[in-house]
Amino acid sequence: MYNPKSDNLELPFNREIDSSLTIFLLYFLVGLVLYWNTLDSPFIFDDHHVIADLSLDEAFNKCKSPQRIIAHLSFALNLFIWGNDVRSFHIINTVIHIVTSFGVYLLLLEIIAKRTDGNSENKFIAAFLGGTIFLVHPLATQSVTYICQRYTSLATVFYIYAFYFYIKARNQYNKNNVSGTRHILWYSLSLVLLIISLLTKEFPISFPIIVLLAEVIFFRKEKHPVSTRLKWFLPILITSSMIVLLYLPKQEQNHVSIPINDFMGSSLDVYVPHWAPENISRRNYFYTQIETIWKTYMKLLVYPVKQSFDHYYIIRDNFFTAQVIWSFLGIITLIIAAILSVKKFLCFSFGIFWFFITVLPTSSIVPSKILVAEHRLYLPLIAVSFLVVEIINSIKKPHLKLIVFTPIIVTLGCLTVKRNYVWQNNYSVWKDASIKAPEKDRPHLALGDIYYDRGKLADAVVEYQKFIELNQNYSGGYVRLGRALNKQGKFQEAVIELENAKYINPSDPTIYKNLIDAYVKLDQKQKLIETYLVLSDLTPNNYYVYYNLGTTFAAVKDWDKAITSLNKAIKINSTNAQAYSNLGTVYRKIKSPEKALEYYNKALRFSTNIEELGVIHLNKGILYNAISQYENAIEEFGQALIVFPNSPSAHLSISQAYFNIKNFGKAIFYCDEASNFGAIISPEYLNKLEMYR
Repeated sequence: MYNPKSDNLELPFNREIDSSLTIFLLYFLVGLVLYWNTLDSPFIFDDHHVIADLSLDEAFNKCKSPQRIIAHLSFALNLFIWGNDVRSFHIINTVIHIVTSFGVYLLLLEIIAKRTDGNSENKFIAAFLGGTIFLVHPLATQSVTYICQRYTSLATVFYIYAFYFYIKARNQYNKNNVSGTRHILWYSLSLVLLIISLLTKEFPISFPIIVLLAEVIFFRKEKHPVSTRLKWFLPILITSSMIVLLYLPKQEQNHVSIPINDFMGSSLDVYVPHWAPENISRRNYFYTQIETIWKTYMKLLVYPVKQSFDHYYIIRDNFFTAQVIWSFLGIITLIIAAILSVKKFLCFSFGIFWFFITVLPTSSIVPSKILVAEHRLYLPLIAVSFLVVEIINSIKKPHLKLIVFTPIIVTLGCLTVKRNYVWQNNYSVWKDASIKAPEKDRPHLALGDIYYDRGKLADAVVEYQKFIELNQNYSGGYVRLGRALNKQGKFQEAVIELENAKYINPSDPTIYKNLIDAYVKLDQKQKLIETYLVLSDLTPNNYYVYYNLGTTFAAVKDWDKAITSLNKAIKINSTNAQAYSNLGTVYRKIKSPEKALEYYNKALRFSTNIEELGVIHLNKGILYNAISQYENAIEEFGQALIVFPNSPSAHLSISQAYFNIKNFGKAIFYCDEASNFGAIISPEYLNKLEMYR
């Protein structure tokens, strides 16, 4: 028999659906307004290797691994349906944020509907404003506008709805009516969404702790036996643990046995998730994150100004420094306040613990090369929504709630729109970062690359020099500076910077490629040969290295080494006409006409470029002239002139061939043409022709 007290399927439920639909549409409209100015923002930084530079096959191949499979599948489907249209990626990211904000609203409504006092209107306002704060907060911009951080926003939306359905299942559960099935449905849905969230990114490993926190704060008055509570908790813990194992490398790959009692030591440092490459110890990272959480993350939650794509932070190697100790005391004070308030201010306590628990996966003992990143605060940001609920509950007059929060919401929305303008292009992102944190090296390197690509070489040089001042141990800074100086024509200065790079990282091929550019312009052939030899060791299957090395040996008349190098080039690429042609020229110059003719003919067989064909015919004609086969020479020069009708050397060579077969009329004609095209003709040859005019 239908029981209206236990199953709200009547008119109030329908009104709740209507209200929720209205809220979702309102959130959708506000979200589009806030992020409309990001639709044309280009792919930036990590966007390129995550999706923008991938083919469709490469994008779907990334889905073969279970790690982050949901996010990779999302990107691949995005690419499959809309191609590389940046707008489609931004629209999907914005919709995810809107849906997440609506999930925050539903979660807050479900929590305060059962755990706080007051009329339904006050509860609705509290949930609505809590969700709205999350929607409009500018701290969400990096997770929404930075396309590749769909990893974060997508994992968060599944996380929030998994928690929402868990709370809903707990609220539905009735120990006096354990035969009911609705709570099982909600709980099962929560587990499914948790699995999806964990397969999207790694940080949802905090979910079991959040569930325990909810049990302690929101459900502590329910007198369930421990066995019942374990039935709720254990499936979540086991599921999370099994998924998390996918992200850990196999221990045998590290070749290190890990002591059980080693928690913060160096032995454990080799056994880390694949997403967190180490550049500092766990201990130092932990000390640094204490300061980061207190001085940067918590400040941005309540006072979101001076946001940056790339924050600057100093690595702390000692706990007993003023910055770390004061930050630690601040964190402990907040945690104590949350503990003392747990009985009276539920949402305040839960919000404080939510923040610290959800920030732990990225800001504890798992080192990352990036010390501070705003997208890591996307899930912890929901703590602010819980604090908003607590403030709303303390304000008795409904109209006063809106009066207090309307200007806050409008201000946050304006800050979001303003922040999104920074994401208009790569330059604006990195320029803003360099202004906010001039001590940070990476923005200067990125700005240098942007200036270089735009042809603003002087500005590029300045930024590269700033980078090197801040980071003298990265060879890439010197390489880029050397490359820019090469473009400016400052070849000797370029060599100095590239030699610095070589000292730091002698195995980087790009260093030698840029040195080659400088030595070519400086006409330092011996240095050029030395550099090519090193590059040939670093890239042993590089055709062009051996080809150019052979050409350079030929230029200094080291014929044997030229032949050896060109033959190595041919061995790597047996169909490239250039090596055959140059090898033919080497043999011609060492007076081995049979070999020269053999390689010229091979060059003609493989050549597909019309200008290259013209050069080969010209060289072949010179060979025939040298061995007195003048008729053949004339035929080859004729082919060359078809390709290069204004060539002075071709005209002069064919003139000499005609002279040698005593066709003086054509010899004079082609000599005059050669002169018209700027050929330098010896007086001796002119004198010979003069008598036949």
